[in-house]
Amino acid sequence: MRPSWQNKCKKFDLAFYPNYDIKDIKINEIQNNLKGVKVLISGYAIHFLPYNADKSLGLGELMRRKKLMREEVIAVGDSDTDIPMFKIARGIALGNSTSKLKEEALLVVNEKSGRGIVKIASLILNNSLKN
Repeated sequence: MRPSWQNKCKKFDLAFYPNYDIKDIKINEIQNNLKGVKVLISGYAIHFLPYNADKSLGLGELMRRKKLMREEVIAVGDSDTDIPMFKIARGIALGNSTSKLKEEALLVVNEKSGRGIVKIASLILNNSLKN
C-alpha cells in the first residue's frame, strides 16, 4: 500500500491506496488484527481512524462551537465514510458518490468530484439550494 497524498493534511485519520483492486480487500480480516482502530474503505482508499470516531465528530464540534444548526451547515461527500456527516448537516452527494450515500443525501448533483464542488458552490452563491 502507498500513503494517500492527503495524509499530510490530515490530523485524525490516515488513508492508503492498495496495490491491488480495492474490491478484493477483506476489511474484516484487517479489522480483527487492529484493536482500537476502525478500518473503512471509501472506494478509493483504505482509511484507519480511532475506533469510536467518524467524520461527524469534527463537524459536530465545529457546529457546537459556532452555535450552528443543521440547517446552516452543508456537508459534501462521495463515499460511505461521509454518511455520519450527513446525519448532522445538510448532505449533498457528488455525482460519483456511492448509491448508499446518495440515499442519505438531501441533494445529489450530477457533476463528479471537482466539477461537483463547483456546481454546489454555484448553487450556494446563487442562493439556489432548497431547504
